[in-house]
Amino acid sequence: MPTSNQFLEEDYSSGFEIEGVNIKQTVSESFNPFSGADIDTNSFQNTEQSLKDSNDDGRISLGCFVFDEDNIFSDEFPSKFRDDKFKQIPKQNLIINGSGKGVQSKYSKVQYLNSERDRLINAKPYLPTGTWGYCTFDALLEENKVRHSDLYLNSNLSQDRFEDYDIGQMHLLSFEQTNFTAQEKFGNNRQPDNHRTTGSSGWFAYFFDYEGSLARPQVHLDMIKSGFRDQLLLTDGPGELGQAHSYESSSKSNTYSSDPPDRNPNTNDCDEFFHRLNIDSDSRGTTFDGKHIIPTHCRFSYDKNNAFPALSGKAVLHPNIAKWIETDEAYSHGKCLEFMSVNTVQPVNYITENWYYTRPYGFEWDGDMIQTDTGVKNNQYRLLNQVCEINNQGINQHTVFEIKFKMKTDSRFYIPGLTPEYPAVEVSMQDSDGILSDPRRTRDRINRTQNYGYYQAHGYWPQGEFNSQRYNDDLNDDKRPKKKYSGFGSMGRFQNTELDTWEEFSYTFSAGRWFHYWSTRSNRNLYFMVQAAFNFNTRVLLDDFEVIESYDFIPDCDVRKKISVGEYGKGDLTKYYDRDLQPQEYKDTQGPLEAQFYFYPTYNTDKTFDVSRTPMYRDFKQGLFYMYDVDWGDGSPKEFTSEPEQIDEEKALYHLYKKSGVFEITGTMIRMKPDKHGKIPIGIAKNKKFKLRININEGTAEDFEFFGSDGFSFIPFKNTTPIIGGISKQSSYYKVIKRQLGFIGDVTIDIPFKYDGDKFKTELALNRTDSSFDNSLELLQAYKQERTDSDGNIIFNGLNSNTEELGRGIGDCDLTNIKYYNEPKSMYEILGFIDDDAGKPNNSKYWKNIIPDGYSIFNRQGISANGDIDIYSEQDWIDGDNDGVPDFYYPVLPKYGAAGKFMEIETDENGNVLPNSYPNNKIPFPLDAPITNEFEEIENLRINIINEKVDNNVFDDLSGNQNMGHGILDYTPKFNIETLSSKKTKRMKLTKTATNNGAF
Repeated sequence: MPTSNQFLEEDYSSGFEIEGVNIKQTVSESFNPFSGADIDTNSFQNTEQSLKDSNDDGRISLGCFVFDEDNIFSDEFPSKFRDDKFKQIPKQNLIINGSGKGVQSKYSKVQYLNSERDRLINAKPYLPTGTWGYCTFDALLEENKVRHSDLYLNSNLSQDRFEDYDIGQMHLLSFEQTNFTAQEKFGNNRQPDNHRTTGSSGWFAYFFDYEGSLARPQVHLDMIKSGFRDQLLLTDGPGELGQAHSYESSSKSNTYSSDPPDRNPNTNDCDEFFHRLNIDSDSRGTTFDGKHIIPTHCRFSYDKNNAFPALSGKAVLHPNIAKWIETDEAYSHGKCLEFMSVNTVQPVNYITENWYYTRPYGFEWDGDMIQTDTGVKNNQYRLLNQVCEINNQGINQHTVFEIKFKMKTDSRFYIPGLTPEYPAVEVSMQDSDGILSDPRRTRDRINRTQNYGYYQAHGYWPQGEFNSQRYNDDLNDDKRPKKKYSGFGSMGRFQNTELDTWEEFSYTFSAGRWFHYWSTRSNRNLYFMVQAAFNFNTRVLLDDFEVIESYDFIPDCDVRKKISVGEYGKGDLTKYYDRDLQPQEYKDTQGPLEAQFYFYPTYNTDKTFDVSRTPMYRDFKQGLFYMYDVDWGDGSPKEFTSEPEQIDEEKALYHLYKKSGVFEITGTMIRMKPDKHGKIPIGIAKNKKFKLRININEGTAEDFEFFGSDGFSFIPFKNTTPIIGGISKQSSYYKVIKRQLGFIGDVTIDIPFKYDGDKFKTELALNRTDSSFDNSLELLQAYKQERTDSDGNIIFNGLNSNTEELGRGIGDCDLTNIKYYNEPKSMYEILGFIDDDAGKPNNSKYWKNIIPDGYSIFNRQGISANGDIDIYSEQDWIDGDNDGVPDFYYPVLPKYGAAGKFMEIETDENGNVLPNSYPNNKIPFPLDAPITNEFEEIENLRINIINEKVDNNVFDDLSGNQNMGHGILDYTPKFNIETLSSKKTKRMKLTKTATNNGAF
C-alpha cells in the first residue's frame, strides 16, 4: 500500500468483479449482432437520432449509451441536497484571457497603400492580457541543441538528458522528424509511443536566441513586459542573452526604441514588439539579411508554383509568426489567434510604418535560405505557437482535464494535394519546476548567485494518461492498464473538416503523476500550448481556448439475472439471445426476474464504437461515484431522487421486472471531486446522464391471473397455441392497437412512442392479428431476420412472431367440449363409429350423409302426406333421384307403428339391437362416442377442455396435462398518455356458460 505521501497510480483492482462473471463493456464493437448493432461509424454522431439512422441492424440497440444531447449540462448539477458535498464544483477556465478579449496594447502603425482593395486580410495585431507568449523549448536530441553549453553544464541543475531516461528514449523514438536510427542510438527499433502516436512538432529547437534564428519573439516580448523597452540588440554570443547571460543586468527604460528621425516613433508595447521583430529578423546574420521573415506588411507578387494566383498584388499583414489579431473573421469578441505560413518570392514589396520599399529577396519555408545550424525546413511550429500559464490552484493529483478550442481554416491559402489534406494544429499541456522549465523561458540566469541554467530535458514532452483521442484498453496485454501513459498524453492534434467554417474541438486526458510533486502533493506549474503541426503552409484562425477540470467519464453497467446469493444468470441482459441456439442464456433472461445492475465508470473516449474503455478502478474503489434519479423503464417509481446513492466496486443495485420487453433505464451517474489525498469527496465534479437498454425475453410475465400474473397488456401469445375463433377486425382490441401505431384509414401517422421497446411490443401485437401492415412496421421486420456473427455463424434465427395465428373471428358460437389429440383421428372415430365405412365419402354409411337442414322427417317410404303409415314398409328415406338407393342414410330413425308412434327398439339379452329394428338394418350414430364423452381417457388425448371453470375465464382440462382453456373476450388495451407504453389489464368480461343446449 502506498503511504499518505505517495501517488496512487491507476491500476486494476481485484475487487472489481462479479463472482463467476466476466464483466464486459456494453457498447463496444460497431458490428455486434448480439446487441443489435451494425453502425456506420462514418455517419454516426453521438446522438440518439444518429444511432437510429446509422444502425443498419434495425433492432433496438442494447447497451449503456451516453448521448451528447443529454449531457449539455454535465458540469452544472442542480443544487438540491442539504449535504454540502453534493454542491457543484465551479468549472472555471484555467486559461486567463483564453478568448483574447483582454487587450494589453494594439498595433498603431498599420497603413495601406492606394486603397482598401489592396487588402487581402483586414486585421490589426495586438498583444493580449494574461501570460500569453512564445515557446523557447530546446531540441530533443543532444546534438541538435543550439544554446551555449555553459547554460547546461555550469549550473546547479542535475536533470539528465532525454536519452538518459528509458521513458525519454521512447519519447525520442516516437518523433517523425527523427534523423537517426533506433539501432544506432538505443539498440532497438523506432516505434510510436504506447498510444500508437508519433510526434510532428517539437523535435528541433524553437526559435529563441542563436545565430541564424529566424526571429526571437519570446525574447523581445519578455524584455518588453519586464521593462527593457529600449534595448533592441543583444550583444552576447550565440545562444546567450545579454550581458552575463541575463538581460536583467541591463537597464530598464520607460521609453521605446526609436526609428530614424523621418519615421514615426513607437508608442506602445505592441508597436515595439513588431518593430523589434522586423529589425531583428533583418539583422540576425548575413543569412537572413534583407529577407524580412517578419515584415510589418508584405505585398505578394506571385508564388513560385502559382499556388496563390488570387494573392497577386494583395497585402498581408505580418505573416509567418503566431499573432493575435483584431478581425471580423474572429469567432468571438472580434479577436482571435492567427497562424499564417506563406512563401514570398522576389521582388517583395514592403510597407513598414508608412514607408514603402522593395527588397530583392523572397522567402520560402522549404527553400535553401533556411540555413540554421541544423538546416531545418518546413517546421513552422517553431514560430507558429503560443504558450500561457494556467491557474493550478485547487487542482489535485487525479484530475482529468478537458481542452477545448475553436478553429477555422482560410480557403484562400489552401493548397490541395498536401498531406495532411487540411492543416493541423496541436494543443497540449506542459509542466515545469517554476521558471526552470517554463516553455516561455528566456532568462538564462535568475541571478548570478543562484546561477540556474537550463534542464537538459527542456523540450517538448506533453506527458499524460488516458488521452480520449487515442487511448484504448485493447492496447494492454491484460486487465491492467499498463499502457495508460503516453509521451503525447496531454496532446491533441486537430484539423478542420470544412474550409472557412468555425468548428469546435475538445478532448480529455488524465494528469497522471507528472503535474504534481509526489512528496508534498502540491501542484507543479502548468502551461497550455498551441502550435502548428506537420508541413504548415496556410492560414488558420484559433479562438476560445479553454482548459477546465473536467473529471469526464463514461458510465457503463453489467446487467444480469440474480438467481441467488452469489449466483447469477449466464445471459447478459444487454444482448439478444435465440431460444434454440443459446437456450441457457435465453432461459436466464426470461421474465419475470430480478435484475442486478453493476454500474461502474470508465475513462472517457472520443469514439463511441470500436474502442475499449478502461474502468476507473481507483476512484470507483474509493466510493467517489453516486447514482441519482434512476427510472427503471417499466413504469415503477423512480429511485434515488431524494438523495444520491453511493456505489463502489462491492455494491450493485437491483430491480424486479414483472413483464418482458426491451426496457430503457435512465438516470445520472455523479462523479465527486476528492480532496488532495484522493479519498474524501468535496463536491460534484461531473454528472453524466445515461440510457441503458436491456432485453427481457418472454416467460410467464404476461400470462393470465391463473398463472400468478398481475395482469396483461396484450393477448399473451408466445408459442403456437390452438385457437378456436380469432380476432375480429371490428373488435375494440384490434382497432385500438391499429390506431395506436398510427394506421388510421388509408393514412399513416408517425406516433412518437417514448420508448422503442413499447412500440415494438405494440407492433408485435398487431402482427399477431393482421399481417397486412408488416411492411410499415418500423421495428418488427428487423427482429424477424436471421443474424450471423462476423464469421458467418448463425447466432439468431429470427423472431417467430406467430403472424396472424390468433386467427380470424368466426362470430358468435356455442362450444361445449374442446379436445386435442396428438395423433390423427378421423371424424367417424370421434363420432363413435367402429366400421370404417363411416369414414368413406363414397360409401352410403359416410357419417356426413345426413338430411339437409329443414328436410321433413316424413319424406320416407311408406308414409303418406295424409298421415297413413305402412307398418310393413322399411320406412327408409325416399329415393328421390331413382337410383335405387335412399338419398340419405342419417339420421337412422325407428319405424312408425300403427298408432303413429315410434316402435320400441328390441334388444337381446346382451343389449344388442335386434335385426329389423331400424330400416333396412341400418346402424344409427353411436350413443357412446368421444365427442360426447367429457371423461375420455386415452394416452393421445392432450387437451380436454370442459364447461367447468377453475378461475375467471379459465376452463378445466380433464386430459391430465393441465392445458387450461382461456376464454378471451374483446377488450380495449390501455396505454400511458405521455409515454404510449402499454398498461396492464387485470380483468376482462367473463365468458358466458350454461348447461342447456349442450351435447346429449
